[in-house]
Amino acid sequence: MRITRETDYALLVLTKLASKEERMSASTLAEICDLNVSLVGKVLKLLVKAELLTSTRGVYGGYQLQKAPEEITLVDVIVAIEGPMAMNACNDLENPCDKSHGCNLAPHWKIINQKIYESFSKVTLQSLLGPPNELKVDIQLSKPLAKPL
Repeated sequence: MRITRETDYALLVLTKLASKEERMSASTLAEICDLNVSLVGKVLKLLVKAELLTSTRGVYGGYQLQKAPEEITLVDVIVAIEGPMAMNACNDLENPCDKSHGCNLAPHWKIINQKIYESFSKVTLQSLLGPPNELKVDIQLSKPLAKPL
């Protein structure tokens, strides 16, 4: 699994907005994040559509968080930018795997996908503002994926 650059940039923009706690324009965000303004605009539009940001027009307009940083999760951002989380076609509701009916791996992938989703749901924007050594993510599986040989 790889997070796209758009999701990475969305997180960067969101952390800047959360740390400044003020409304900022797309061009200001692009400048302080050292990103292309058109790419920032695209990301901002998706974040507004997902109701993570609000947008205000005018001289004193700009973007600001619609929710508190502790209420915005990594899952919220990934879904806003990339769509529903699915590790592979076993978990992709839009483009399901045509082999899943006879596949012995599909149930395992469902568990893995759920655990990653749960772990990403625990990572908040607020936690990304703190030191990395304080970020706690637990992805222990409730049962083993396979029996030992």
